[in-house]
Amino acid sequence: MERAREEAERPISDEPLLGHSSQIEALRRGRGSFDSSIGDLPEREAELRAMESRLRENLRQLGTGWDESRLSTFDTSVPRLDEVEQWQQRRSERRQAVRDREAAVERERREHRDAVETQDEARARLEAAPRPPLITAALEQRRAALRDARHQEDEHSRARQR
Repeated sequence: MERAREEAERPISDEPLLGHSSQIEALRRGRGSFDSSIGDLPEREAELRAMESRLRENLRQLGTGWDESRLSTFDTSVPRLDEVEQWQQRRSERRQAVRDREAAVERERREHRDAVETQDEARARLEAAPRPPLITAALEQRRAALRDARHQEDEHSRARQR
């Protein structure tokens, strides 16, 4: 036991390690990098989740049936990318046109409701307004005068033709 203690207390010589100093330094730097990577791991995992979320959102925007395997087989050449961009622009324009038409329909519905309300109000005012009494004798007299005038016109017309 005494001997083991003496050997443990005796200083260890670093001379054999001096020949491997560059390797030791590389290992020390690698260990430091590894330790800092472990510290960055939660941050990297959060970045990964954000990227996965963006990927899912982008796949959803592409349409139904799109997943990672379909995306990996998709032609990503420049002409194809231009075509996709044109389709996206058309889709955006169509969506805007639909929104505009929906707004126009809603505007027309409001105007129709307002017109119906105005018509109902006018009808109610008309029905509520006092009506002048109809004088049947006066009306009969006017009808008779109108019949006589038509009859006389017919006679004048025949006389002129003769």
